[in-house]
Amino acid sequence: MIIEDDDAARTLIRTILKKNFACTIIEAENGETALSILKTEIPNIILLDISMPVMDGSELLSLLRSNPLFKTVPVLIITAMGDKELVGSLLSKGICDYLLKPIDVPETVKRINKIIAKMLAQKDAAYITKYNNLDHGLPGLLLVENDNKAKEQFHKLLGDRFIIYDAKNGTDALSAFEKLSPRYIVVNDKIGLLDKKIITQRIGETATEKEVSIFLIATDTKVVSLKVFTFDGIIVKLEKPEEFRDEVIKKVLGEEITIIS
Repeated sequence: MIIEDDDAARTLIRTILKKNFACTIIEAENGETALSILKTEIPNIILLDISMPVMDGSELLSLLRSNPLFKTVPVLIITAMGDKELVGSLLSKGICDYLLKPIDVPETVKRINKIIAKMLAQKDAAYITKYNNLDHGLPGLLLVENDNKAKEQFHKLLGDRFIIYDAKNGTDALSAFEKLSPRYIVVNDKIGLLDKKIITQRIGETATEKEVSIFLIATDTKVVSLKVFTFDGIIVKLEKPEEFRDEVIKKVLGEEITIIS
């Protein structure tokens, strides 16, 4: 997210992001507008100008850090050369880095890459910590799902049958698979085609020495193209939670569910 009142600076930063990073860009021209947008959005990184009308960056930063939702979101501040002393005071508010105006393109790319690398390292550490703290008596299952409600439901329904790891897309799934070696991977059909390709092809290539089965969750099995992507099975997304749970257990574990009336 870019929060910058100067149109030229905001345009330059937007151009840098589009050319160098695969990301969705959100923009605001001042802190007040940003707050309104942030009621419904939680960006991965915030680029925040300090000197702005209506609500400046320093005030907005304080508000963000007081909100649990934004307490750990990386904030890279944008400031003029004469404001370098201000950077020191903002470090205590949790900024992760800064850019000096006029904006230097290579330096901007370098600093954003540094933030991303740190985020990925923290994410990897979280994966490993979660893995080490789990009961390994259950089979590992990697759920590739970008809908939070669906993810929560899956954990609630099947957390007693699997050690469940989470990934939002194909790249996350590949990283998690390489580190955790789950026995099963379950993919929501609604994720992108490229994500499916990464999961079915690249994980398939790296899984030669690891036993793994990949399943697709689909609402309508008629629209699933098995000629394009190779899955070990299709899990029908049934409406009733208990029926969906039984469907997953049946397809993934091969267990027949006996209903006692």
